[in-house]
Amino acid sequence: MKTLDAIDKLESATTSDVKNIGWPGITEKLRKKRAMVITSHKRRAVVMVDPDVYQELVNHKAGKDRKSSAKGGSVDRELSLARLQGEFDRRLAKLQDGKSLKAVLSKPAHRGKITVGSSF
Repeated sequence: MKTLDAIDKLESATTSDVKNIGWPGITEKLRKKRAMVITSHKRRAVVMVDPDVYQELVNHKAGKDRKSSAKGGSVDRELSLARLQGEFDRRLAKLQDGKSLKAVLSKPAHRGKITVGSSF
């Protein structure tokens, strides 16, 4: 038996409903239900939430981030991003000197691709 996702339990409206009811009608429904899903061609297109619900989600996420940071998870992510940024900056500087870019562009493309150093 398939279990329902939380999103499946939300009030839904189609994009046609949005057009027919109008934005004021949709926002009124949203204030009453606090969250709803808008579908297009029978597929979920967007989830809309009341501003208070959004703030609750942000606060909840911030609380989880603080716990993660205390465990060091956030620090590892920051270090990884810093390493990636450094590698990107190094490669970009190499291309900006003009000589490297000219050398790369003077070589024929291989299978429609131009290789500029190693991949990430």
